[in-house]
Amino acid sequence: MTADKDHQTQANEGSILIVDDNPSNLRVLSQMLSGRGYSVRPVTDGYLVQAGVRASPPDLILLDISMPDMDGFEVCRRLKADEESRDIPIIFISAMSEIEDKIKAFTAGGVDYITKPFQLDEVIARIETHISLRNLQKQLEAANHELTDYRNYLEEIVKERTKELEKANQKLQQEINDRKLIEAKMLSSQRLVDLGTLAAGITHDMKSPLQVIVGISESLKKQIENGSPDKEYIAEKLDIINRNGWRIEAVMRSLLSYVRYSGSENEPHDLNSLIKETLLLIEHQLNIWANVEVITELEEYIPVLRCDRTKISQALINLLMNARDAMPSGGKITIRTIFQKAENRVLLQVEDTGVGIPQEIQSKIFDSFFTTKPVGQGTGLGLTNVMETIQLYQGKIELSSVVNHGTTFSLYFPVKPAASKSSEK
Repeated sequence: MTADKDHQTQANEGSILIVDDNPSNLRVLSQMLSGRGYSVRPVTDGYLVQAGVRASPPDLILLDISMPDMDGFEVCRRLKADEESRDIPIIFISAMSEIEDKIKAFTAGGVDYITKPFQLDEVIARIETHISLRNLQKQLEAANHELTDYRNYLEEIVKERTKELEKANQKLQQEINDRKLIEAKMLSSQRLVDLGTLAAGITHDMKSPLQVIVGISESLKKQIENGSPDKEYIAEKLDIINRNGWRIEAVMRSLLSYVRYSGSENEPHDLNSLIKETLLLIEHQLNIWANVEVITELEEYIPVLRCDRTKISQALINLLMNARDAMPSGGKITIRTIFQKAENRVLLQVEDTGVGIPQEIQSKIFDSFFTTKPVGQGTGLGLTNVMETIQLYQGKIELSSVVNHGTTFSLYFPVKPAASKSSEK
């Protein structure tokens, strides 16, 4: 039992192919190496080496140089030229001791050179060293192979995940596009609703001056028909007609400016004038807001803004409507403009004395469709529109709010130089 185990251990030392045309040398080497536990195969002809190696690759080859039909150098060169045998370590063992022969052996691909007569311990030590190196090389190759397989596996996983992410991204992009489309439609619908509300208010505002004009004109007509016109009376009444006519013209001009697309984001506009025209547009609504006072604090000299007047007007209306809704019991709304020269920007503030915005929802108020109003009383797009407008002009918006004390929205518009004609082209 012990002998079998020892034999099995010996067989595990490695396999060696011995190539020598001298049977006596083959016998001596074979016996020595077999006694040390190596599996030995002797070959006497250099032409048979390649076939033997292909049939059963050894762990190491001991190769004689002087052989009649094919010398060891040529055998080595052929083995190294074959992909299946090029990595097998070859130790030359020869009586040729000239330095030229050794160089020739290493040039052909040998890993070591043993000169005859040799010492057994030296041969064993060199064999063990090169077989150990060969085993380490095999382990490294196996590890590299495993790494390559694992890398390929990871690459496949990455490809699959990439495809999944691309699909998810496409789906997300479609959802974003759908959401933007819904927002655009809702903003368009809200704009039509706002326009209808403005038109109704303007119709009401125009009714009074028209009644005055009609009434006074009929009175003047009767005086003329009776043949007793009073010049001072006529002049006074014509002045009233003139003022009311200009009043109607101003209201209509503001409405036309609001509904007409300017066609350019780079047209110069006076922000104070835009604010006054916007207040004129919603004058009727301001008049019916119970206990709400609108105050303007407009800096007299501020630079013009290059913008789309309609978008700025709509943003201001949205802020005013929000301020009104925040003051169900009434209060004050202050509209303020300031030119901040150091920062080269214009500040537009809308401040109210309403209920304020709780801290926990302040980060959400600019999100699309977010609203604190009851269902049916708000689209949740008003402040989104304000944010998009200020971002369009590379500005920024700040919110300051204290519950039960009020809210201030600050819009900062950078002052931009006029575009040159060459850049416009």
